[in-house]
Amino acid sequence: MEDVLKSSIGIPTEGYLHQLYFYYPVEGGYEAIVHAFAKKVRGRICTSSPVTEVKRSGKGWQVTTKNEERRTYNELVSTIPVHELLTVWPDAPKEAREAASRLRYNSLINVLLGLRGDGVPYTALYIPDPAIVFHRLSFPKYFSERNVPHGSWSVMAEITANEGDGIWETNDDQVLERVIVDLEKMGLVDRNDIAYRRVVRFQYGYPVYDLDYRENVTVLRESIARTGLHLLGRFAQFDYINSDVAERCLNRSNTNTSRTSIGGCCGSGAIAATRTCSTSVAASRPHRSTFSS
Repeated sequence: MEDVLKSSIGIPTEGYLHQLYFYYPVEGGYEAIVHAFAKKVRGRICTSSPVTEVKRSGKGWQVTTKNEERRTYNELVSTIPVHELLTVWPDAPKEAREAASRLRYNSLINVLLGLRGDGVPYTALYIPDPAIVFHRLSFPKYFSERNVPHGSWSVMAEITANEGDGIWETNDDQVLERVIVDLEKMGLVDRNDIAYRRVVRFQYGYPVYDLDYRENVTVLRESIARTGLHLLGRFAQFDYINSDVAERCLNRSNTNTSRTSIGGCCGSGAIAATRTCSTSVAASRPHRSTFSS
């Protein structure tokens, strides 16, 4: 907040220096990090198992999946959006439900284009222009050459949206056309070079920090913590954190407690009662991040 206030009155700030240099997997994209963690997890990882109910079972927790499989665990960690958790947890604290109803979030539409040619020499660009539909662009090739086929490049456009704003309601073809037109206006792409296109929507993109955020999120977290259920991740904790912070939380959790391993997909995340070990991702290299308006 101090940096935001200084910048608003023209005082230069250094920004997030800890993000200036970073490592990125040479092969497999960011998902390679998830697979590296998975190799270190003790026990079974259960995927494609949407969770339909979470409830207390004695001193532990019972998790029911869509195929009616029921499992009981001593401890439970939820990484799914907390709003989704509350829909499958009938006995969730009333104060948690009330606080969650007051927490706002922005949704996200990602548009990926694959193009023939060499591309542009950026890792990412921020676009502070209300006339342009996207707010950020990233260029996966410049994180690793193996993110694209030889002789190609790609660009990811990120669009902040909300239900009812007119953007969220547009269909994928309309979103694609708007993004391509805006990229052409900026002189970044030629539509004749486009070989691949895809649109992906995320209901939960960014927590909104309104004036009542701190009060509401504190009530939410504390009421859930009193039940013994643990929250981990951006939309589980409802905190604008990145994966490096989530990993540190995981490592602290692993140091302090011993938990059995399970996983079940629900919404855009997973529910897990887990013993997770810290790990490193092999075949990675340092980058200096490049941002421009």
